[in-house]
Amino acid sequence: MEKRRLLRVSEDYSREQLDDGRLVRVPDAWCPSFPGFYLCTASRAQIPLKLRALIDFPKEKRGAR
Repeated sequence: MEKRRLLRVSEDYSREQLDDGRLVRVPDAWCPSFPGFYLCTASRAQIPLKLRALIDFPKEKRGAR
């Protein structure tokens, strides 16, 4: 029996798998689109290195395509 899992990921991150059929979208009512993630910090000058890495990772992945 084939196992199926429900998972929530960014569409940008899963675009290739959606295009080639490895992933399928559930009904749109279950997965509304949104323009992206937002992150608020107190000051850009004082961002800890680990937080900077978290912010930069999706930007780098998106640019690599």
